[in-house]
This record gives sequence, C-alpha cells and structure tokens, in this order.
Amino acid sequence: MPTILIAEDNSDFRKLTRLQLERHGFSCVEVADGSNVMEALKVNSIDLVLMDMNMPGLDGWEATVVVRTNAQYAHLPIIALTAYSLQGDRARATTAGCDVFHCKPVEFDKLLVDIKLLLQSQSTAVAVENGLPEG
Repeated sequence: MPTILIAEDNSDFRKLTRLQLERHGFSCVEVADGSNVMEALKVNSIDLVLMDMNMPGLDGWEATVVVRTNAQYAHLPIIALTAYSLQGDRARATTAGCDVFHCKPVEFDKLLVDIKLLLQSQSTAVAVENGLPEG
C-alpha cells in the first residue's frame, strides 16, 4: 500500500484528503507545515508528497526545494496544491521541483489519476534503476 505525505496547514482539507485517499487504498502521513516535511520523510517510507504551496513558516515552495536538494528524495513525486494560483505559479512549482500542479478546490478524481500515474512511473523508474524488467 503506497504511503502519501500530506503537507497542508488547513486541518479540514488535510483530514478530507486523508479520508478520500484511504478509501482508495492509500496510507497517509500528515504534517501541518513545511518545516516538518523532511522529518516525516526520514521517519516514514513515503511514496509521494501532496505539498500545499502556501503554508505559514516554511512554505511549500521552500520545502520542495529542501526535499529536492537531498539526493535520497530527488526523484520522489511531489504534487503542488495551492488555493492562490497566480500567473506563473505553475512554472514556479515546476522550477521548485514539483511534478504536477493542482489548484484548490482540488478535483479529487483528477488528483487521483495524477497520483496513480506518478506512482506507476516511479515504480517503473526504480525497477529500471535496479536492472529489473519494466512492467
């Protein structure tokens, strides 16, 4: 069962997202701000991160850069989530290291498709790196 880290300061959104993901067979770890992301990654076996970009303190932009500078997590899939989508935010998220960008309110069905695609692609990449056949 893949484990998803939900980095989100809004407790209601975090809980709703966790409940929806658990209904689809995922395990979840939650943190309320970007400063706890690296600790959660070190303590848990995380397969994908849902990163709120506009958290107080260490925001998602900065937290993503921190994750990406650690070689162990350089290829960990990260999905950017933001309620304040300004022109250029998608490019900024990509530059920070996010793989996919979703605006809030999140369309869960679309988010779920992206989660599954990223996890599948990550699984294939790991198999290839380890010399295993794809698929």
